[in-house]
Amino acid sequence: MNNNAVNVMILAGGQGTRLKTMVSDRQKAVASVNGRPFILFLLEQLRKIEINKLIICTGHLQETVRKELERCPIPFNLVFSPEQTPLGTGGAIRNALPLTETEHVLVMNGDSFIDCDLNAFCSSGRIGNRPAQMLLAAVDDVSRFGRVELDEQNLVTAFAEKDSGGAGHINAGVYLFKSTVIRRIPENIPYSLEKQFFPRLVAARELYGYPCRGRFIDIGTPESYAGAENFLENFSGEGEGEVFANKRNDQSVSAI
Repeated sequence: MNNNAVNVMILAGGQGTRLKTMVSDRQKAVASVNGRPFILFLLEQLRKIEINKLIICTGHLQETVRKELERCPIPFNLVFSPEQTPLGTGGAIRNALPLTETEHVLVMNGDSFIDCDLNAFCSSGRIGNRPAQMLLAAVDDVSRFGRVELDEQNLVTAFAEKDSGGAGHINAGVYLFKSTVIRRIPENIPYSLEKQFFPRLVAARELYGYPCRGRFIDIGTPESYAGAENFLENFSGEGEGEVFANKRNDQSVSAI
């Protein structure tokens, strides 16, 4: 096995409650953006790094995720990790852990995208021997997401409430975990990364931030979903704000 390879989990099981008025017939990770499932933009990013297994964590409307991905020629060892009852973000990761084979696991939210160099992000976590690392997006207004506060070593020290405004860093929904850290999550019960797991890692001084200046979007609300087509129209996902010289056509994207 390539020592630089990672297993990747994509979380694609959320209820998508806020988006049901616009996307009711499919999981939000496969909502259509520019004529293709949103998750394909994440897979395009992942082509830039060494992956030996891609695990899709499914739950709500999981058959729509499987149907969309089975239609595409995916250049990864693709497996699905279904949940029988809702497990939350942390519970879904723990449920998929037996499928992993690498020391580090890259986890991505299936409903958000940040234009960042994932190779650099993974290398930073490995070289620093960090138990857990969170990719951070720099935004002008943190009020919708909540601010992530760091110390001088980039240790996460706090998560501010969502009503605190102004510019700052937010959780971009991309994480690098040691598998031994994931093993601490309780099995077979609903468990939240954001509300339960991250606060424990912060208290133990084990969660690091990795600031990135690339643009960020999530499609979790009707407003943000409506803006996704323009946002992603020219993005390559190659990192730190780089864009296509020319818009890619459907044929080049379908070759993922």
